[in-house]
Amino acid sequence: MSTIIKPCPFCGGSDIDEAFVRSYKSGDQSQPIIAAGCHSCGASGPDTNVPDHPTGYKESINKWNDRAEIERLQARVAELECMVKVFRACIDMQTFPRQGSTCHDKIHALVGESMEDDQ
Repeated sequence: MSTIIKPCPFCGGSDIDEAFVRSYKSGDQSQPIIAAGCHSCGASGPDTNVPDHPTGYKESINKWNDRAEIERLQARVAELECMVKVFRACIDMQTFPRQGSTCHDKIHALVGESMEDDQ
């Protein structure tokens, strides 16, 4: 059974290689680094230094998939933090977006309540 590789968190590409194998030199020894990578935009990582290729491939996919989810959640957190700043500013200034405006509609969708009496 093959492991599903999630799309690239940067470009959304689905041409993901489970094993961009490269090496780095540490002292007198060369260590293999295995990481999943996107052929569309060139993003790769997180790196794994598991020398056993089958295990390294599996770990690289797991790390790639975890990163994609973590970065998606981080982007959502940043978006929500921005919304909180807007709400705080509205409360502090005792003003609200004009009814029917894009901002009003986004707030309505986020809150999920009627905002007809907010003028």
